[in-house]
Amino acid sequence: MKAIELLKKEMVEGIDSVISGKIKEFKSTNITPSMVVDYLDTFGWNTGELESNGWQYDWWITFTKDNMSFTAFGSGYDGTFEFKKSE
Repeated sequence: MKAIELLKKEMVEGIDSVISGKIKEFKSTNITPSMVVDYLDTFGWNTGELESNGWQYDWWITFTKDNMSFTAFGSGYDGTFEFKKSE
């Protein structure tokens, strides 16, 4: 399996575990905003605006569906990624 396929598999398992309540948050590296949007879009999640803080390129997107809300956070600088229930 190629590295990108392994990363996508890890992302799917992590996001699904957070949404189902098995874990509170999923952290990884090198997961891009478009990967998350593409995956959640296939299940009808509403995607908020991609927001960032400018030069540091920290980014976040909120996803909503059926009165549930989750946020993906990441950093273009160091590649960190986190997905958890919105507060």
